[in-house]
Amino acid sequence: MTVFSFSEINAVDIFVFIFILYGSINISFKGDNYEPLIAIKWLSIIVIYFIFRLQTKRSKVIVMYFIIISGLVQCVMCLLQFASILTPNNSIFPITGSFTNPGHVGGYLAVSFSLAVSLLVNNKEHQSKNTRMFLAISAVMILGVILMSKSRAALLACAIAAIIIFYQSAYYGKCSSQMRCVFTFVAIVITLSSIVALYSIRPKSANSRVLIWRIGIGMIKDKPIFGGGVASFRSSYMYKQAEYFKIHKDSKFTLIANNNYQSFNEFIHITCEQGIVGLVILLSILFAAFFQQYSSVEKPALAALITVSCFLYVSDIPPILIMFPVLLALPYNAEKHRNIDLKRSKHIPLLLVTVAVSLAIVSFYIKEKYDIVRKDIISSYKLEWPLIKRNDKEYALMLHNKDFALRYASVSQEFGDVVYAINTLEDVRRYMPTGEMLSDLGDLYAEKGNERLAISNYWLAHYMIPSRIIPLYKLFLFYKKRGDIVDARRVAKIIISQHYSKVGSIVLRAKHEAKIYYFGSNN
Repeated sequence: MTVFSFSEINAVDIFVFIFILYGSINISFKGDNYEPLIAIKWLSIIVIYFIFRLQTKRSKVIVMYFIIISGLVQCVMCLLQFASILTPNNSIFPITGSFTNPGHVGGYLAVSFSLAVSLLVNNKEHQSKNTRMFLAISAVMILGVILMSKSRAALLACAIAAIIIFYQSAYYGKCSSQMRCVFTFVAIVITLSSIVALYSIRPKSANSRVLIWRIGIGMIKDKPIFGGGVASFRSSYMYKQAEYFKIHKDSKFTLIANNNYQSFNEFIHITCEQGIVGLVILLSILFAAFFQQYSSVEKPALAALITVSCFLYVSDIPPILIMFPVLLALPYNAEKHRNIDLKRSKHIPLLLVTVAVSLAIVSFYIKEKYDIVRKDIISSYKLEWPLIKRNDKEYALMLHNKDFALRYASVSQEFGDVVYAINTLEDVRRYMPTGEMLSDLGDLYAEKGNERLAISNYWLAHYMIPSRIIPLYKLFLFYKKRGDIVDARRVAKIIISQHYSKVGSIVLRAKHEAKIYYFGSNN
């Protein structure tokens, strides 16, 4: 029996191993609320990395072209969706490709575009005329669809990739030091101007991300070294948002706050959950790959992926997430960079493929179970209640599915008694609390006669999303019903002065009643 030698493992391999080891320890000791699919996702990334790491130089080039071709497939889907031949996966948007959001498909296409242009510019000597034509047409087509997607992150990623490709070009290499300084200054100006211009396209959406990042940084300050644990961002964010608005009552972000479970920045996400230690290990991986191992072909694609990761929740978008282990495992100049020598270990690639298939089967099984129960909960009200009991083995697993958890919490109030509904909502809030959920909990505790918890949940729901009037209105009616004049007037004053994201009949009625009560007249 022969084994492979570790003598040719490179820096990226070492840092990837450290990151996986640290993450595994983090899951084991701190991730109380993590779902099993997260562990499977981590294992899948490991297997994908090593499968592509073991490929030959020729195979790695084929992988790059496959990424470009897959981008073209997404382009065709988007064009057919735009022409109303195919239906987008989200009715809100005209194009989504195989994703659920144009920002996601834009992020994927940004990597494909970067590879196409980089291969076109930096690999001329190994390409035929037809290949160069294919790459040029692919780059133009992909860029056109990125513009159609209106994905700001993707456009910025393409711009940064283009700047890197220029810096790697023969023309830049022949420039004098003075001209290089000029080009660097122009590149900085173009990048900053692009950021400002892209911000101005949809400032409300951009401000939403700024709010999330600001609160995310606050979460980092609470647990800076080791973070809150894997999957802690989703379960902790809304409480931190409530804490923020409790302190900053007049914040300009009040009207754009909403329920949220995503960081929209993977570096903030990693730091929140795995602390500065996790962030340093991740940056070490990228530094080793970008500055020590990568050739001129992969750098623009890696830069585009990093850029996209600064604005999207890449860890929850599998096709883009997979790009990280794939690109990290693709050093193009195989002669210059050492690869793991497995010539005498022919069974190991087969073993890795077997593990990958096994992980895929397990993931599919769990996902199918998610979907089956979720569809039953959402579509059927005639099932024997409860469909899943709180002490069932599947219950804890199902709570990690957002659609199931939120719907189950809602249905439990219709079918279950007050105590059961309270217990269910308390379970769900551990994983993904929402303002509406806390407001409903306030109702249930009020019905049960627990005034203290009713009041605390109403206030917490209000601070989570200050621009929603329902929690305040319920709190006003609660104080008014029990004859608490001082607190009822205090809440009435807030209702009157508060700005709301949407003004409908409920807002108008609540403000009218609050004015009557506060001013003691019909004015």
